Amino acid sequence: MAKNITAQVLGGSPKVIEAETVRDAFDQLGLSGNYTAAINGETALMDSSLKDYQHVSFALSVKGGRK
Repeated sequence: MAKNITAQVLGGSPKVIEAETVRDAFDQLGLSGNYTAAINGETALMDSSLKDYQHVSFALSVKGGRK
C-alpha cells in the first residue's frame, strides 16, 4: 500500500493518508457523490494507482449551463 499520500478536497485541509488507488483516498475522506480527481494536478480516474508522496485532490463536479 502506498504511504504518505496527501489527499484534499479543494477548499479543505490536506490530510496525509495511506492509499493504493484514488478510490481508496476518496473513501478514506468519506466522500460520496460526483467528484473529479487529480493526481499532482493531472486528471485521474478512480482506479488510478498512487505512488508515495503524490498529492490527490478532489473537486465537486458541477454541471451547469446558461439559460
